[in-house]
Amino acid sequence: MALDIEYLEQLLYNAEADYLNSPTQQKIDIIEMLKTAIISGAGNADVSIRRAFNNSIRESFDALESSDGATVTMSLERAGGGDLTLLFDELETVLDCTPACTIELTTGTLSAQVENFIYILESTKVLTKSTVNWPVAPHIKIAYFLVADASEVQGDGGTFINQNWNDHHEGSDNEGHLNHMGKSTRRRGANWFSGIDSNSDGDDDYLDIVDATVYFKSTEGTIMQFHEHIYPTKDTTSDDSIHVVNWFESPFNEINNLYDIVADSTGASIGNNKWFNFVVWGVANKTGQFEPLMLNLPGGFYNSQSGAEADLEGFTDFSMPRQYTKESSTGFLIAKFTVQRTATTWNFGSFIDLRGITPQNATGGGIGGGDLAAIHTNVSAEIDGVSAKVALVDDDIIIIEDSEDTFSKKKVTLANLKTSLGL
Repeated sequence: MALDIEYLEQLLYNAEADYLNSPTQQKIDIIEMLKTAIISGAGNADVSIRRAFNNSIRESFDALESSDGATVTMSLERAGGGDLTLLFDELETVLDCTPACTIELTTGTLSAQVENFIYILESTKVLTKSTVNWPVAPHIKIAYFLVADASEVQGDGGTFINQNWNDHHEGSDNEGHLNHMGKSTRRRGANWFSGIDSNSDGDDDYLDIVDATVYFKSTEGTIMQFHEHIYPTKDTTSDDSIHVVNWFESPFNEINNLYDIVADSTGASIGNNKWFNFVVWGVANKTGQFEPLMLNLPGGFYNSQSGAEADLEGFTDFSMPRQYTKESSTGFLIAKFTVQRTATTWNFGSFIDLRGITPQNATGGGIGGGDLAAIHTNVSAEIDGVSAKVALVDDDIIIIEDSEDTFSKKKVTLANLKTSLGL
């Protein structure tokens, strides 16, 4: 109840003096005046809350389709049965749903389904249908259907799409709609918005590589959860460390110097001059609390930089434990790196910016020569490191840069290349 407490205290103080020195009728009038003031304050607070739910239905509802083979009908009633309360312009109207309200849906065919937008206009307060779009006028959305022919709906037991627009004030679990919205947003995961750029001293993005020391450095950035969240600057040369999630036999092993990585996630030693990929991601905890950096080791390594970048064996691990993506919305990807380990240092090959990309999308696009952009720092050395093949066959794969899709790597078989060139 959003009452002005100072005003109410003063009102009661003044009323007390008047009350003690007033005849009976005036005492009654003073009491009524106080009641009006309190109710008015509560009413103003209630109006503000009600405005937030304009163009909605107070209760949870079921908008269900059925078909008798000739006609497809939608029925509307409160979940579990009963009437519904419409809220338009802060005013409530009861919609008689006993028995359930119904409306006939427009049907299409199996190959050409028809959209049905079902709503209630403020001006009519009855179920209304459009096969084009939602109306501009004030309305309550009820459901969206994608409908084939009536016999198909009858045989399938439903339409291809039935999405109810339940914006109830509280659900059957007694949780308010705002809480439901928060849950839904958080379950979509942490989303990078800005910053968390490279802060390294040299040209090796995010990494400072000097002999047998390799450190990760990034700037401050913004991560979106349900609210905006600031992720701090990271520098593993000082107080910050990085946890290797899938360190063999010691998960979440903590290191500062990335050159301490000597094996892949299976425990196999990364041999001299071998190329491998690793993925760095962050955890956006409550601002001001510990917010770790994480690193995923690969499941194997390659003899060349190009082999590691193509990663046809799928060794790169973009995953995060479900505690960071399902139970919470804290984990977010930063970058994938391709490096070469030697007896004395790391050689930087390339990196792929993963900010704003989900683990699922990164996996789908990053394995087998996908379209993510790799930044190459020494192309001639990379080419020199690839062995030549003399006898080519049609199944051989060539990696190209797609001129119609900037910075995108694609693969083509030798057979397809010959066909395209008319050979």
